[in-house]
Amino acid sequence: MKLSNQEALGTLGELYYQAVFGGTLSLNKYDSEKDLTEEGGIQVEIKTQSRHPNGSFTVNKAHQTNLRKCISVDKLIFVEYSLSDHINIWECTDRSYFSTTTSDGRNMACFPVEKMKLLKKIKQPKLAELMRNFSNSKTLKHYD
Repeated sequence: MKLSNQEALGTLGELYYQAVFGGTLSLNKYDSEKDLTEEGGIQVEIKTQSRHPNGSFTVNKAHQTNLRKCISVDKLIFVEYSLSDHINIWECTDRSYFSTTTSDGRNMACFPVEKMKLLKKIKQPKLAELMRNFSNSKTLKHYD
């Protein structure tokens, strides 16, 4: 089964997080509860994306199950790629968000990076390039 670029990017982030922190990935691609379970039953949702120009990571509000998971899961993780060679892993410790509308009309929940905890920053040039290749972001910047 061929993955879309978005699915491939998400899978890369999930596998990377698992490689760094451990845990068991969900066997169900469409798991409505979590992406990964850590030791002790901690449920983790993992989003792989570049930072929005407004300084946040975003979730499409039209996808209600996805947004609900982000709000209710034990741990919300953002795996960030940019134009740099570093991959940053952020834990969203404050689940309050603000909203914005994209230029193509999508209503997005925005979780500000300033309210997150940086768990790891690892130089991974090949992985960063691969993530950029799967990305459809038109606003990639350099975050080191």
